[in-house]
Amino acid sequence: MPGAEEIARDAAAKSGKPVLVKFTANWCGTCQYIEGTVFRDPQVWEAIKSHQVTPVKVDLTDENAPGKDLLLKLNPAGGIPLTAIFFPGRSEPVVLASVY
Repeated sequence: MPGAEEIARDAAAKSGKPVLVKFTANWCGTCQYIEGTVFRDPQVWEAIKSHQVTPVKVDLTDENAPGKDLLLKLNPAGGIPLTAIFFPGRSEPVVLASVY
């Protein structure tokens, strides 16, 4: 079964559009702040739509959540919040870590 990275990379390649993977958890106060401000801002969603970005939320509230493998690859310390943007034709995603 493919991991989260393969799924995101394949989705970007097949669609020809970026895939935004947002890592979050209910126990992460900073994640909840970003969730309530950045990802609730209508301008952010308009930009996501206008650039035809596919958003994917990886909820790491559960210790064994799917997608944790990708988080640890992108950030070996496992810190969140973290957002990775996979672009078609690029081998590595753009990573936004910590508060942004």
